[in-house]
Amino acid sequence: FADALVPIGIAELLLVPLISAVGYAFIAHARYRMGALIQSLPAVARFLVAAVLLWRGAAPDVGAFALWVLLAMAAACVLAILLACAWLPWPACPRLRAVLTPDYSVAYAGSNLVNSLAGEADKLAVYRLTSADQTGIYSATTRIMAAFAIPFGALIQSRSHHLFARGTAVGPGEMQCLRR
Repeated sequence: FADALVPIGIAELLLVPLISAVGYAFIAHARYRMGALIQSLPAVARFLVAAVLLWRGAAPDVGAFALWVLLAMAAACVLAILLACAWLPWPACPRLRAVLTPDYSVAYAGSNLVNSLAGEADKLAVYRLTSADQTGIYSATTRIMAAFAIPFGALIQSRSHHLFARGTAVGPGEMQCLRR
């Protein structure tokens, strides 16, 4: 597993946050569909790697699989940045470059690491307490349930800019609406 740690670490802690930042740039410009599509690129990249390897009947070791995931994630990151520079208004690209500076990226990667550790600790506990088969079933179930929650998260994200706009209004009626 040691040979898989570095490629997966680069993919998940550096490239996925960069792709998310590009998705948020689209959302900031009220292009929610494209923002959601951009943010789904990491899952699509992982799925494509798994599907191609299964289709070929190849049985790579974990290190080779991790390297393929890293390459697919790098391609997804480049695609996301190219789409942002082509489709967003011009000020978005300098802002995007400012967001992708090491300061912001390291902080975002750190928060992503903390969030992912909390999300994966339960799977480690299940593996320690039961078998690998049970852990696989548990892991698949949690991911399927998370997929069912995606539409609700998208709904909340699509309305968040309205809440921020209303929150900046100074009238007492606006704050009453937000409190309800």
